[in-house]
Amino acid sequence: MDFINKLNQIVEDLRNNPQFKVAHFKIFDANESLIQKVEQTLGYTLEKPITDFYKSCNGIQLIWLDDYNEDFDEIENEIKNSILNDEFFIAQNNNFEPDGCIWIPSIDKVFLSNPYGNFDFDTNKLNPQIKNHSKNLQLRILDWFSAYNDISFLLNETSSPFLIMGKDHQATYSESHFITFELYLELLLKSKGDIQIRTEIMDLYQSKSHLKMITQKDIDNIQI
Repeated sequence: MDFINKLNQIVEDLRNNPQFKVAHFKIFDANESLIQKVEQTLGYTLEKPITDFYKSCNGIQLIWLDDYNEDFDEIENEIKNSILNDEFFIAQNNNFEPDGCIWIPSIDKVFLSNPYGNFDFDTNKLNPQIKNHSKNLQLRILDWFSAYNDISFLLNETSSPFLIMGKDHQATYSESHFITFELYLELLLKSKGDIQIRTEIMDLYQSKSHLKMITQKDIDNIQI
C-alpha cells in the first residue's frame, strides 16, 4: 500500500535527522482473514480505504521525540522497560510524552473490542450534531496516539464511518471535527504523526472554526 511505503520513508527521514529520535517503530503483518471476521460480526462491509489499509498491515506503532523533549536521552531505556501492547497509552503505562505517535491496533481490536469496559458509551458526551448523525452510534478507538487523546471511529452501521477525536482521557468527544479514514491517513503522513498538529486540526476550539468535516485543503494548509 502506498501509505505504508510513504510512512516507511518518513520514518527513515526522521532517523536520519539528528533533531529527532525514533524510539519505536513496528508495522504488524496483515491478516486478511480478520477483515472477513470483522465484517461478518458487524453485519456489513467496510469501505475500501479501511480494508486496503488492513490488507497492507494489521496495525502500526510509532513513537518519536524531538530533541527538546526532556526524555530525548533516556527514551531507549524507557522503551526497553515498557510493555508496548495495544493498551500502552490507555493504561497510562508510559513514563514519557512523545512528540510523535501512531498507535493503531489490529482490525479486530479496533472494531470488535470495547475500550470502555462493561458499559455502553454515554452518547451525551457527543456533540449534538454528531448524535443526530445516526440512531445507533458506537465509538471504537482507532488510534491511541497519546494518553490524553485518541481518534475513534463513530460507527453508525454504514461502510464509511467518520472519525472524531477524544480529549482528556476520553472524557469528551464533543469538541472534535469529523474526518474520513482516508483523509486521516493523509493527516498522519503530512504531520509525520506529530501529536500537537493532529490535536490542533481536530480540536474544535484550537482550530477556531465551526464544527466541520476536515478536507484535503485543511491538510494541505498544515504548516510543518
